[in-house]
Amino acid sequence: MYLRQRVKAVLNQAMEDLKADGVVPAEVQVQPDVEHPTSPEHGDYATNAAMKLAKPCRQSPKAIAEKLKIKLEARGQGILARVEVAGPGFVNLYLHPSALMQELQSVRVRSEAYGTDAWGAGRRLLLEFVSANPVGPLNIVSARAAAVGDTLARVLRSQGVHVEKEYYVNDAGNQAKLFGRSLYARWRQSLGEDVPVPEEGYQGEYVAACAAECAQARAAELKNASVEQAAEIFRSEGVARMVASHRHDLAEFGVEFDHWFSELTLHESGQVQAALDDLKTRGYIFEHEGAIWFKSTEFGDDKDRVLIKADGVPAYIAADVAYHRNKFNRGFTELVDIWGPDHHGYIARMKASMQALGHEADAFRVLIAQQVNLMENGQPVAMSKRAGIFITMADLIKDVGRDVARFFFLMRSTDAHLDFDLDLARKHTDENPVFYVQYAHARICSILRKAAGEGWVLCEANATPELTQPWAPEELAVIRSLTSLPEILEAAARNLEPHGLAFYLRDLATEFHRFYTVCRVLDSEDKKRSEARLALIDAIRIVLRNGLDLLGIGAPDSM
Repeated sequence: MYLRQRVKAVLNQAMEDLKADGVVPAEVQVQPDVEHPTSPEHGDYATNAAMKLAKPCRQSPKAIAEKLKIKLEARGQGILARVEVAGPGFVNLYLHPSALMQELQSVRVRSEAYGTDAWGAGRRLLLEFVSANPVGPLNIVSARAAAVGDTLARVLRSQGVHVEKEYYVNDAGNQAKLFGRSLYARWRQSLGEDVPVPEEGYQGEYVAACAAECAQARAAELKNASVEQAAEIFRSEGVARMVASHRHDLAEFGVEFDHWFSELTLHESGQVQAALDDLKTRGYIFEHEGAIWFKSTEFGDDKDRVLIKADGVPAYIAADVAYHRNKFNRGFTELVDIWGPDHHGYIARMKASMQALGHEADAFRVLIAQQVNLMENGQPVAMSKRAGIFITMADLIKDVGRDVARFFFLMRSTDAHLDFDLDLARKHTDENPVFYVQYAHARICSILRKAAGEGWVLCEANATPELTQPWAPEELAVIRSLTSLPEILEAAARNLEPHGLAFYLRDLATEFHRFYTVCRVLDSEDKKRSEARLALIDAIRIVLRNGLDLLGIGAPDSM
């Protein structure tokens, strides 16, 4: 167990002791919070257990807190140095230095495994993200979804969850057909013919380039093809080429998918109709004005939804219902999708459809990757989707690098708009947040190399550094910070909020730099202290490396 788990265990034992004394009724079950106080002066942890126990115990929170304090002091020997009652009944908990030392030792013993846990074992989760229409290069919103999704998968796996990553290829809809007609028009234009690109068609130089490649690859088939046949050839070949470019660009971004799922297969295999039949059997389908509707209002949606239009053409939601039904049928017990900012209104109807098919409401969750604004010289970079003028994911990676792009996309909550500062991202100084964190790791590696060259001995991982004087405040602060990694990862996994890890690493780097400024690591006049500090910075190195690895970012030994 890591530190907060040990503290929670002590708290649970103390509450059981209160039950044994008759202070708390035996049937009372509460789940108190154990959190870090805003100010370190109020302890390493604080709990609202007394507040939650007060009502069922028919006592004031403060009275319960005083009784709980006595039990915590008895149960927490070796873990808690001090217990205090604060305010109306909060209980502040101060860790014993020996508990911090044990955790510091655990960091070095477990090394790459530090921060991992198994509480998520037994869960089978399918994480779908990016899933951009295969009609053009991946844009920066897709890049943000890629960074978030890949990091989230890494974090969930670190906590024992079985996660598979999937990309849904929208190759059967109107957008793909429109892309095919746009390619066809650009090809004919290249032959000197006056063939206009369809209204709302796709523009940009990439369309002309893709049209030329498609025409060359499928020249024999195009020779005698009708307009309709040629447009279909361009649709098929163009989509395949776009999907291949997506695979390549994502791999360059450090993102690999376990599955690439084609929407076409849903229609060709009859799964769309099977999903409709399933809903009909369950009583959630009705006909109105020639169309087939889903009773989504029975599950909280604001209105019922058309599945099959009056002309017999399936609405987009029909394939989406079939697709998510397919996911559950493959044995996944949880589905998490990351969608773009224009899909927020789609969530309620999809959650309704999964409930109608017999799944729990929280078995399907959606994260929205909000809009990204590229900023340069303090101004938004001008882009136009209609004119085909935009910065692609590949452009961004080439400009600022994979590590920087991934870190910047994780510096804000996924559901918050992000201003991506290109000027800051291009800086190769510690002003750049990712270099600031990487520099902390590289500096530690440099110190350890210097120590080895001068004959200093780094104590064994399972050894506890010996000190004649207590740890300095700056040392304790960085120890508390580095030993928080397991709870940071647990929170990120449970809340599906991987950005918390990026925040944490930046804070840890700050604590390290503050410590390094005040505390001399290699001091020939205090050998024991230096050896202890070498063990400490080695632990910081491990935590920084583990955290950066989960973000999909390198941890350089030198910079």
